[in-house]
Amino acid sequence: MPKPVISAEQYSLLVRERIVTLRQLRLGLIRGAPQSAPHRFFDSIRMLIGAIEKVFTSRSEDIKSQSISEVEKDRKIAFAARLTMKLLNDVQEQLFPFLEKLGSPHVPLAVLPAMQRIASEFETDVELYLFPASEHNFGFSGFRNLIETFIQKFELIIADDLKAEIQKEAEKLPSWFVFLSFPYVVHDSALHLTPLLHELGHFADFELGIYKELLPIDVSRIEAANKLVDKICQMPLSQQGPKAESSQQPGAEARVGQILQRDVIAQQFFDQCSEVIRSWVHELISDLFALRMGGPAYFYAFVTFAANLGLEAKAEKTHPSPAIRIDFMVKELKELGYFSEDSSEQVRSSLKEWENWIQAQKLEPEEEIALVAYLAMKENATKLANAVRTHSASFSYGTNTFTEKVPAITNDLEAGIPPIDRPSVHEGVLEPCDFADILNGAWTTYMFSPDKLESLLDCPVEERKLRAVSVLNELVLKAVEASEILRECQKSPGA
Repeated sequence: MPKPVISAEQYSLLVRERIVTLRQLRLGLIRGAPQSAPHRFFDSIRMLIGAIEKVFTSRSEDIKSQSISEVEKDRKIAFAARLTMKLLNDVQEQLFPFLEKLGSPHVPLAVLPAMQRIASEFETDVELYLFPASEHNFGFSGFRNLIETFIQKFELIIADDLKAEIQKEAEKLPSWFVFLSFPYVVHDSALHLTPLLHELGHFADFELGIYKELLPIDVSRIEAANKLVDKICQMPLSQQGPKAESSQQPGAEARVGQILQRDVIAQQFFDQCSEVIRSWVHELISDLFALRMGGPAYFYAFVTFAANLGLEAKAEKTHPSPAIRIDFMVKELKELGYFSEDSSEQVRSSLKEWENWIQAQKLEPEEEIALVAYLAMKENATKLANAVRTHSASFSYGTNTFTEKVPAITNDLEAGIPPIDRPSVHEGVLEPCDFADILNGAWTTYMFSPDKLESLLDCPVEERKLRAVSVLNELVLKAVEASEILRECQKSPGA
């Protein structure tokens, strides 16, 4: 066997160079990061790079000690170096983009503690951060047992003592690192940051395993899916495709089902449907979870956000259409009591308008795979809703909570006062306003009584509406930040 053109020493040097470069990049990003940055995430990357280096060094030394030819040693070390470089590339591509965002001046630090606190209700050992994105969208990225997960992807042999050493280091880190992204343009708008609740819903879905109560869904049991397979089998091949057998009329074009077995076609089609169904299940779970965390505030935030893209937008492989999502949420708001006579008349009236709008929409997608996904969701709607309700029962934001908490907050906002605390059952003690209460007060003011806040402003009439929205967001951000500070102070000894 000839000796590799690139020697083992050269391969090893490339690995060392990449490790040094990544460490320098990390240090440079740390210097530019604010105090509020998730410094344990920086630590995790330091530990991960160190673990990869130790594994490569250990494997190289083991190869050098083997009783094999020098050419074989070079070949094995070169192979180990390529695997190591691949893992280092993964670290760079998957983790460093988050580090690069941490120094952004557009991070809404006022809402970060509230997001962290809510995430901690699902998993106490979690570090969460927010980062801006250039696209007008929200997103969730989560890393569970980050170091172990990356090392498990490593195809190199790892000695037991080194595994134990890496595991001991990893135990110093949180179980989860969670990153929620949001559009740059809404960084200073508490109203339009409300969809972050949906991204927290994704975290809850994965951490609590809600999706496991729905998936997998057997596509083969859906009648429409089988009809579509039959339709595919009867489709003629393109003119460039194979011609029919001689037993058919001369020049007749073969059908797909004459070339491929039905079972093969069905499996391919069902697999594509299952992939879309899996994405839709995660999205609808996150919608309903966010709705039960945030009540009408999340609903109003979603429909406002969806309106930017078009409420009549078609379903996608990754997301149901806005109309399908609104349909699921309206039904859940009804279950939470917002259509009853005990609910706020303004909210009840507006939700009935949305219900009427939904009834006028054609929810069934025209695209075949999306249609199967929709029918699967429709068939499993009750099961999906019940799964979310089970995991959110202790904090669901029903109409009773809304009626009890929101009016006072709305009164404050209409008067230009940030709602921070309320008298508690204990005399002389103030309890902080809850994040969901503040958001619902904000959206209630924005939707139904912006004129009251506008009347307080001394500015040109043509600027008053926009200025009122800006003031409302300022009041809400102050309220969210101060209420979380008060909550933390009350946890302190002697408080």
